[in-house]
Amino acid sequence: RKVYRMNFHNRVLRASSKNFQLIKADSSFKAETPEFLAMQFGRVDETSFSFDASGPLSPLQAFAIALSVFDDRVYEALHIYY
Repeated sequence: RKVYRMNFHNRVLRASSKNFQLIKADSSFKAETPEFLAMQFGRVDETSFSFDASGPLSPLQAFAIALSVFDDRVYEALHIYY
């Protein structure tokens, strides 16, 4: 079985399908500068996630992207109850 691994620079501690990194790419989807992360998001423990973002994303854009990895049960994941 083949497994892919990403370097989260010790910010993400648990494997999860929600872990991801975004980098800037050119028109052929090749990384322009692979060492520069525009955003990374990943699971730290059972109930916590790590979220890092930088330009060209605004904080609001990055937060919206991070929320999009949760399904329609965002209110459960973030403990938002009315």
